[in-house]
Amino acid sequence: MPSDVVDNELDIRSFCCRLWRGKRWIIGLALLFALVAWLATLLLKQV
Repeated sequence: MPSDVVDNELDIRSFCCRLWRGKRWIIGLALLFALVAWLATLLLKQV
């Protein structure tokens, strides 16, 4: 039973490390969406 509990635990450290390794991808996507939103505000007709 204890091994089942250990297998189902969330490993916060590995999750944070994985996010940190993918920081360029995350920042790139955030900048892309910010650029698209900014362009949409400039190009879309105001109602």
